[in-house]
Amino acid sequence: MIGHDVLFAMLPEHLLLLGIVLLVIVEIVGRWQRASLVVALVFVGAAAVAAARLSFDADAAAPFGGHFSVDPAGLLAKAMVLALALPVLLMSRGEFGDGATDPDHTESEFAILLLSALYGV
Repeated sequence: MIGHDVLFAMLPEHLLLLGIVLLVIVEIVGRWQRASLVVALVFVGAAAVAAARLSFDADAAAPFGGHFSVDPAGLLAKAMVLALALPVLLMSRGEFGDGATDPDHTESEFAILLLSALYGV
């Protein structure tokens, strides 16, 4: 039961990590560059909803005592930061090449960096 509580308390982080992994796969495959925005939006939105839900349920846990803990106020702040990242992703649409016209910068690279930064928050 303890393992389930730890996984549930870290749900927003797990969703962001899964999004990062999928974006890396999209970048490696290279065929679905347009899908990177959708993947990023879905996983950031899901992480925001998960953080808000955990906050409203008044969940407080310390999965890694002294290193990582969650409380309702922190989860609400996390949900707001994640929700504010959604317009950033939408505004970045079209700013980067599709990989064919500008092989040095792609949309999926930006999405990977943004989700990684959000994961760190």
